[in-house]
Amino acid sequence: MKLQAFVRSFLLRIFDQGPTAWFGKMMLREMIEPTGALDSLIEVRMRPMADQLRSIVTEILGGAPGDERVRLCALSVVSQCVFYHHCRRVVAQLFPKQRLDASSIEPLADHITRFSLAAMKHLPEPETAKRRSRALSAGRR
Repeated sequence: MKLQAFVRSFLLRIFDQGPTAWFGKMMLREMIEPTGALDSLIEVRMRPMADQLRSIVTEILGGAPGDERVRLCALSVVSQCVFYHHCRRVVAQLFPKQRLDASSIEPLADHITRFSLAAMKHLPEPETAKRRSRALSAGRR
């Protein structure tokens, strides 16, 4: 499955401890504390990855590439991966048996993929979501 491969690859880049991991870690650092290299990094590395993920999510949702659901779902997939890396110390203290290192990549990639696919499967169509949002807003008044 393409989504599983994408998530696994992303996790490998950020959790691996070897010399091949430095670039993934540099990308994460730029997201948190941008330097002058951010613009170049976005265009050369991040945008192609984002485009690839958008294509995968578009295929899963069956929507158009400009569909807001595609953008939000793609960002949610990346957010899960980044969360496990950035918050690994907190997660380790809250859940001591949870491993967050290179050895945990396969089960974590499987979880993120299954979770994301389940969410996308139950995601309402854009028009349904808009009607639901308007109904909720009207009920608050």
